[in-house]
Amino acid sequence: MIAIDQSAHGESDKPGFGYNTCNALAGAEGEATTRSLIGSMLTKNCPDDVKEWIMQCNFRMTRKDASILMLNHAFQERRQRKCQK
Repeated sequence: MIAIDQSAHGESDKPGFGYNTCNALAGAEGEATTRSLIGSMLTKNCPDDVKEWIMQCNFRMTRKDASILMLNHAFQERRQRKCQK
């Protein structure tokens, strides 16, 4: 089963996405933001019980820590580079 929908990541190209998302994760809307963010990465065919399991695994982390981790991931270089010898 493939649970990641690669086409759902267009939002991350918008200015401020990283900081706005991190602030939302750490704030009062942390759970709703988490559900929306993770939900956007799952295919429509992902079973509801699997989606909820993924959410519950994510909620083991405090929303503040999730925000810090997201901040780290949001600004990492994702292009692969060849190692030079």
